[in-house]
Parts: sequence; C-alpha cells; structure tokens
Amino acid sequence: MDERVEAAVDYISLLPEHILHHILSFLPIKQIAKTSALSKTWFQAWNAFQILEFDFNAIFSGNRNLYRYPDLENNRQKLYDTVEQILLCRRRQMITLTKFTVIVPAVHQRPEVVSTMDRWICHALGSHVKDLKIAVGPSGNVEEYSYSLPQPVFNAISIQVLDLKKCKLKLHPGGDIKLPFLKKLSLTTVFADDIVVTKLLAGCPLIEDLNFIWCFGFKTLQILDHHANLLKLRVERLEHLEQIKLEAHNLRSLELHGPSWPSRLESFLIPKEIRQILSPPLCKVKELKLSISNQDESFTTAELVDAMLWISPHLQSLHIDSSLKSFFKFSYKQPTNEGESGCYKSLPVSCWNHCMEEVNIKQISYAVIPTWHYYTEDVQMKPISNHEERSCILKEDIWEKIESGLLDWAPECLT
Repeated sequence: MDERVEAAVDYISLLPEHILHHILSFLPIKQIAKTSALSKTWFQAWNAFQILEFDFNAIFSGNRNLYRYPDLENNRQKLYDTVEQILLCRRRQMITLTKFTVIVPAVHQRPEVVSTMDRWICHALGSHVKDLKIAVGPSGNVEEYSYSLPQPVFNAISIQVLDLKKCKLKLHPGGDIKLPFLKKLSLTTVFADDIVVTKLLAGCPLIEDLNFIWCFGFKTLQILDHHANLLKLRVERLEHLEQIKLEAHNLRSLELHGPSWPSRLESFLIPKEIRQILSPPLCKVKELKLSISNQDESFTTAELVDAMLWISPHLQSLHIDSSLKSFFKFSYKQPTNEGESGCYKSLPVSCWNHCMEEVNIKQISYAVIPTWHYYTEDVQMKPISNHEERSCILKEDIWEKIESGLLDWAPECLT
C-alpha cells in the first residue's frame, strides 16, 4: 500500500481577515509587525490592521542595547521613521484606524520629537481615527514641559474616544473646538485654561463619559444641561479648581476626589428652607463617590449622607472616602399615593425620608501611618478596623448611630 505524506495545511492563514485582526489585537505592536513575515496572508493582515499602539517607554526599556549611546539617536530616529511609514501606509490605503495610541518620554527641549508626533497624529486623523490616546512625560505639573496638542485634534469629527495624559491644551487666537461625535473624554495631568475648558465642553454635545484627573490651569468647571447624554463624571484633584457648576440631569455616576472639598463642604449642606423651594440637581444619579482628604470636623457623616441624598434622591450606592471610609447601599419602598408627603407624586422617589426602606452599610476606619524614606516622608492611610456589612431598617436616629460606629448599634436595629 502506498503511503502518501500530505502537506501540512496552515489553517490559521485560511481564517478570514477580521479573525486574524482579532488575534493580532492581543499582541504588542512589535510582535504584530513580525507576523507580516509569516506569509502573504499575514503580511496583508498586518498592512490592514486598524489598531496601532506604540508605547515608546516600553520599547526603549525593553531594547536597551539598541537605544543607548552612541547609537541612541540614530536608532531612535529609524524607529520614528518606521512608525511614520506605518501610519502613511494606512492613510494612503484609506484604512480607518479604530485606535491609535502613542506613549512617549518627555519631549521638552526636543522640538524634532514634537514635530514628529504632530505628523503622526495628523496621519491618524487623516485615517479617521476613532480612539486617540496620547501620553507624554514627565509626571510633574510643569506647563513648560507639556506637549501641546495639535490644533487639528480640536476639530476631528471622527474621534469618539479621546484620552490625553501630560499634555497642554491651547487654542490659536479665535480658535474653536468641535468634536461632534466624541463620547468619552479623559484628561490626566493636563494643562488648560478656563476658555479652553469652556469651549471643549461646549464642543462635545454627545459626551457620555467625562474624566478630569490631576488637571491644572482652570478654575471653573461648568457641565450644563445641554449635555443630555452625559452619564458618568469623575473629577479628581484639580489643583486650581474653585467652582463646579453641574446641571447634567441625566447623570448616573458622579465621583468627586480631592483635598479641596472640605473647604467647600458647606455648599453640599443645603438648608431645609432652601430644599423646599429647589429641586434636587442630580435626580438620576444612581452611584455617587465622594473623596475627602480631611473631613471638616464641623460636618458629621450623617449630615453629609443626608446632603448627598437630597442632591441625588434616587441613590442606590454612596461611597464616602475619608479617615472613615463608608459604603452605603439603599433600597426603597414601592411608591404609594398614601402618606403625609407629596414625594410620592414623583417616581421612583423624590424624598428619601419617606421612601427609603433599608440601608446596607460598611465602614472602615483609617489611621495616618508615616513611613520614612531617605529623601521624603511618605504618609499612608492604614486600616485600623473593618466593620462587617450590616443591613438596617431605616429609623429616625440611624444617621446618629453611624457616628458611633456600627458595632455600637443597638441589636434591634439589625435585621
């Protein structure tokens, strides 16, 4: 009997191109590029790949033999030229980029790198990039060291997700911002003045997810009601911020973090007589996170919880992060037309006092533990007690008992 040896079949290369692209999406860019040498099929898949992510910090640290003197600048420029050719190839083929990420070290005093980055970004915009991420060193809040975002980004109609880290936002005189399809914006350690921030928010009518983290330069943040699609807002440690104006009535999740909140806690504690003539500003928020470095002793946790429940009367969860970290989960009664309050006329609730049925609470106490290093003193928060999660039927004095700790609550309070 003749024995025939059948040639091995490369079944992976026979897969549709979109499946090959899905496989490539799990690999770093260096390995993705290497697959182009496997076969003609993989070469074509690489040339049409729509996700380009270049982390030059990782590339340089992982190839120290290539990127060190005396060949550092020469090899680095070859790498930059290769990246530009990759982007140009997509642009000429009119391939839409799903995502373009560029992470580079500090660019101060290196104008040639700045101009190179500007070209990369413009090529990505020419390929109608949807998700654009730019991260630049250093880590400090030094405006002069920040990379200035190219002006065409401010009017890119293709961008749906924009993530900027350690950049500077500045407009040319008379310039405007129009990002009509932007849905998610994340700014981390970004410098921008009040004019730019105002124009940025006005130019993003479809924004759904908004994050300002460790930003500086602007004093006012105004989120107005024309942002009808805004569902999530995170504001964390804005160095120069003095005022937040929030009128996003469809907001579902709000996070406020920062050392400056205690000095303005009185703005949260709305007097009862004012509550009777005003409507709660965040009626649709379900999740609220409030971070306070040092809670003002003149305000108790109970007062703060009460204030948050008036501001967001439909809360399902509330996190208060201070020296006493508290987690609250709320459940409500089915609304009824009976009762002494008119709150039942609004669904699901407009007055937590009459509609709340149960609160689930967990608290963790923290102590400040200083740890010493050679150059600096590092202050850390260390948990000193972790109370078990308890469920309680709502009673008039429940918030007063929070102050004394869950373990001190009367047994009849627990379900």
